[in-house]
Amino acid sequence: MDTIRPVLFPLESFPDESLAGLMGRVAAHNNYDEPSWIVAVLKAPAALYKWSEADVRAASAILDIPEDEVAQRVYLRVGGERRFFCHAVDERVLERKTYKHCPDCLEERGYHSGVFDLKAIQACPLHLRRLVRACPVCNKSYNRSRPLLTCSGCSVDIRFVPRIPIAPERLRGTAMIALAAGFPKVHPDLAEICAVPPGLSHLSLSQLIEAAVVLGAYAGFRGLSPQYGYGQTHEDVGRIIAQLQEGAEALRDWPAGLSPYINERITAKKRTGHSSGGIRELLGGFWQFLVRHDHEPWATVRSAIAKYAVVEWDGILTRGNTITGPMHETERPYLSFSEFGERLGRPRHLRHLLIEARIIKVGTRKQHSRYIAVDRASVDEICPPGKPLLGFNEVKRRLGIKDRIALRLVEDRVIEPLLGPVCAGARKTKLYYFTHSEVERLITSLNSGWRPRREDPGKTWNFSRVMATMTRDYSAKTLVAAIASGEIAPLAQIPEGAGLDALLFDADEASRFMAGIRKLNAEGEWVTLRWIRDNLGFHVTVTLGLVAGGHIRAAPHARREIRVDKASAKTFHEKWVSVQSVAKENGSAPRVMARMLQKIPDLETIRATDTPLCLFYRRDQLDALPIKDMILTFQRSRVRSGE
Repeated sequence: MDTIRPVLFPLESFPDESLAGLMGRVAAHNNYDEPSWIVAVLKAPAALYKWSEADVRAASAILDIPEDEVAQRVYLRVGGERRFFCHAVDERVLERKTYKHCPDCLEERGYHSGVFDLKAIQACPLHLRRLVRACPVCNKSYNRSRPLLTCSGCSVDIRFVPRIPIAPERLRGTAMIALAAGFPKVHPDLAEICAVPPGLSHLSLSQLIEAAVVLGAYAGFRGLSPQYGYGQTHEDVGRIIAQLQEGAEALRDWPAGLSPYINERITAKKRTGHSSGGIRELLGGFWQFLVRHDHEPWATVRSAIAKYAVVEWDGILTRGNTITGPMHETERPYLSFSEFGERLGRPRHLRHLLIEARIIKVGTRKQHSRYIAVDRASVDEICPPGKPLLGFNEVKRRLGIKDRIALRLVEDRVIEPLLGPVCAGARKTKLYYFTHSEVERLITSLNSGWRPRREDPGKTWNFSRVMATMTRDYSAKTLVAAIASGEIAPLAQIPEGAGLDALLFDADEASRFMAGIRKLNAEGEWVTLRWIRDNLGFHVTVTLGLVAGGHIRAAPHARREIRVDKASAKTFHEKWVSVQSVAKENGSAPRVMARMLQKIPDLETIRATDTPLCLFYRRDQLDALPIKDMILTFQRSRVRSGE
């Protein structure tokens, strides 16, 4: 590098001139055949963004200008940022290879502006022209590492290419960013309306670009991804310009003008047919973006819009919707998905199981299955703050009982599991999950049966002994109900923090109770659900529905297999008939028969389940009807109506 000498005719740089433009002017002024000769002499990388400090010093020597001016124009990396003239910017705001220029600027001023190296700048705010990226003749992209005034492919002068005009009202955002970056002047129609608001003067250039781009995406309801928040969201240059324009409108009267502007955009979108759900989704995505980013400019935006969001956006689905901070603290009606997982304190798959089981209410994106919000009330109902869900082993330890007794309580639905199991086998107990309130309910019900005694009992059994003795043939629900009602009264209540085996019972009293149950079950003739299905034609679920409705009597306290009273089942079958049976006897479809009978007034019915076909009608009422003729009339009416 010591042999490098300055060029014979050095030139001074313009305030906003890029290094590529400066080297191109110096090469032309010194009549070099190859303007890229300067880069070749320096033996520097062709890509300017790869230059080092040594390359900067060499370029300073050959161009005869201060090192600081070269470093500003080569966008030298300093720490995690790059120098861009007097700014320290994020690397993502700058173009790396693409050379964009304004033909009018090259023709009038004779140099390339470094402001055009920002990704967000896609048009010239002075001449209101779209910037040119490639040769209009050979379509070869201009390369910033070869600072030429002619195309390197076909030698066409790049100063004289077709102009694409843009209306000034579309370039307010572009002009605001350009002036903040150091562009000397803008078009007179833009000069008074594109200044950076005083409330945002503390933001750096890259932060201002990020705010304008992302706010433009959300305020304009374009649905663009904010992950490209530094300018070039996609290849559609027109939409990039429009996005910056929307951002400038949102920032123009900061901070008071942001909320009215968004309300105005909401009203405009509704007038053009956009659904309220789609608008809420975009606003929810905007707020979720704000609460997820704590750095500038989003700390400023969030503090300015927090109070407005609580008042105006109440109920909007968001993934992160608790507005926090010293300015305004309000609990939102929805939880973020990550907060939901922290509240559960359980494996990730449990969240999806609870949502699929419709235990937890969620909001989803339209036509997608992606969850964007979780209803806070439904989460508080099953796991209040500080009380996560309990697994089977945790419930067993809390109750102080063995696996066998705990599993029997669960299988007999004494303790209702919130979820599980979803598979069989030795691991199935690990897939049970319970709420704290369910466990506390069991302990409270057992304590409620305590009665003071005047005499001391003789032999005593603990809870596990009573369970093991009684539940061999009968349901554990029977035992718990008897304890809660005082039929088998515990000798003392469960102390705080103790297990169920702290309950002691009079052994003679428990034995007398079980003897009474056996005697009750010995009376009458009891049949299985399978017998009912084979002989009376009732499906198992239908029989269970009739038992639950009190139409057929079930055997008391049965545990392993539900049995019903044969006489009551036959009596019901003789008096009532199902829709399916009537349809089968008359050669009709069950659904047709159901629709026809529903149109007949004053018919008594019994509904066994929620299924429309599980209706029973009185036999004597149906026998009095001309079913065959009614079927023909009903079918003819359907043909005439075109059904």
